[in-house]
Amino acid sequence: MPTSARTPSAGRCCPARTCRPRSRPTYSELLVRDAAGGFPAAAKLVQVAKFYGFDGYFINQESRVAPADIPAYKQFLKQLRDGGLYVQWYDSIDNSTGAISYQNEFNAVNGPFVRDSRLGDVSDSIFLNYWWNRTKLTDSKSYAAGLGLDSRKSVFAGVEAGQYQFNQPYNLDDNLDAGGAPMNAIATLGADFVSSDYANKTDDAAQRDVFDRERRWWTGSSAGAATPEGTWKGVSKYVAERSVIGGTTFAASFNTGHGLSTWTRGRLSNPKEWGNINLQDIPVTWQWWIDAAGTPLTADFDYGPAYTPASRFSYQKIGAHNGGSSLVLSGTLDGDNTVRLYKTDLQVTKGSTLDLTYTKPSASDDSELRLGLVLASDPSEVVQLPLAGSGQRTTGWTTRSVDLSAYAGQRVAALGLVVAAGARPIQGYQVNLGALALRDGKDRTPAAPQDLRITQLLPETGELFLSWKRAGYDKVRRYDVYLDDTYLGGIYDDVYYVKRFTATSGTIRLVAVGPDGSESPAATTSFDLATAPAKVKASAGPDGTLTASWTPPANGRSVTLKVQSRP
Repeated sequence: MPTSARTPSAGRCCPARTCRPRSRPTYSELLVRDAAGGFPAAAKLVQVAKFYGFDGYFINQESRVAPADIPAYKQFLKQLRDGGLYVQWYDSIDNSTGAISYQNEFNAVNGPFVRDSRLGDVSDSIFLNYWWNRTKLTDSKSYAAGLGLDSRKSVFAGVEAGQYQFNQPYNLDDNLDAGGAPMNAIATLGADFVSSDYANKTDDAAQRDVFDRERRWWTGSSAGAATPEGTWKGVSKYVAERSVIGGTTFAASFNTGHGLSTWTRGRLSNPKEWGNINLQDIPVTWQWWIDAAGTPLTADFDYGPAYTPASRFSYQKIGAHNGGSSLVLSGTLDGDNTVRLYKTDLQVTKGSTLDLTYTKPSASDDSELRLGLVLASDPSEVVQLPLAGSGQRTTGWTTRSVDLSAYAGQRVAALGLVVAAGARPIQGYQVNLGALALRDGKDRTPAAPQDLRITQLLPETGELFLSWKRAGYDKVRRYDVYLDDTYLGGIYDDVYYVKRFTATSGTIRLVAVGPDGSESPAATTSFDLATAPAKVKASAGPDGTLTASWTPPANGRSVTLKVQSRP
């Protein structure tokens, strides 16, 4: 075992002071067979996984296995796998002797617990014990290949997330080959430490820091820059980016799918807190990749005046242009900052334009915003497209557009922003990005939605049900619902439900949003509860008779009673 928390060893992952004896019962109880030769425990574990909807099991066998039990143990694993579950084995047992033996690599000692020469595949992958190095990871890839396995799917380099947190002794650069590609997969144990091991985890006001810790664990900083909690670079540094952003159009409002308020074109359209994953934009690919010639700016999602950012941030809270959040860049600007935002595969046409909607609440200066394109034809270069006058302070949101026709026929591999510094360092710099849109010169404004109806409005329970005719996803990406000018929510569907609806009159407005962010004319339908009956009640008698009662509408209109049986 290692003698301290920072000293690598070929032994068990944890230092002696933190290891605990494994509790009884033992593995042998799992290997009890039924009359048909199967394992009832495996069958029950399959049943449990399917009932609760999780994918499988990580088998951490860290006590000796009798050599005679090894074949049965593998058959037990195989029954789990054959039951449709994902099975991962821990690097802990010698396949020949059954003794505890941490290899810290994938080799002939532990390999048969993944692919056995007689039984075939008994598990899907192995979680390597933690004291690997470049040589061991290189050998692991080679050994997997010799078995006909893809090492990126079958071999996981283990990381003790919970124990070392942001001060990891492991260097995942060791898992990169000469071309910078990962040789094996990565597994992290205890990544929930971002919350569970945080001193103030029970303090509601400190949850902002938990959120910030979680982002830094997974995405870190682009250069592994030192923070108060360590130099961890983030898991995403070692995972190749993938993206669904393609075609000739793209639009994003940096909306994370939840917020403390809602804004529409920079106007506060609903002051209430909300969460709706249907409204989440495609997330920013790199959170955050900022190449800075001097002091890097900090990036955060700005949820408006009611938001309390993590303690390391200091900026003026603006809110969103559309939705619940914008992207804020702030800090000391003493060198150019290149901010990579989205990995893409976008096609540029003769009519293509790229629009940025932003607000700059900090003082006017000689800085400049430039839209950044990385073209597939030259991925090493960032093409910079200046936005004239973007160093000036704004009093609200403004939109600037650049013509991309000079790049017609090219493919855009990444979209980003360059914040170009001025002649002298700029203290307290801040810019909020509200929307980014690539348009191809074609009018893609959706038609007004059809057949908008209030299918149910229930004043007693405060519920509203809407329906309309849905257009194809190639024409409409979502529908936004308003009560007069108050935003109620959005979805790509042909129905919408509002849980707390207390209005007694007004106009429902439905707007379709296209793939380039353009908005249709609104479909409308009005209501006035003064023209409707109230306190409607119905009860059925034993003989099948139905008794209904209601308060007549104030205007004295007649009432039609519709009785509909439920299926």
